[in-house]
Amino acid sequence: MLALLLTLLLLLLLSLLGLLLLLLTLLLLLLLLLLLLFRFLLRLRLQRAARKRAKRKHDSKHAR
Repeated sequence: MLALLLTLLLLLLLSLLGLLLLLLTLLLLLLLLLLLLFRFLLRLRLQRAARKRAKRKHDSKHAR
């Protein structure tokens, strides 16, 4: 009886650990995705700013 209870407790602990690991991996994946998205948006913004800057230079040349 005691051995059965112990094995059940062990299985419960293992399943809980598995769930925790799963949650942790999911959180890590989410963080990675957010990081990639952030980098992509940053790059986009930088490109747009650079294009605006180039356009402004071009316009100032024409104004002269």
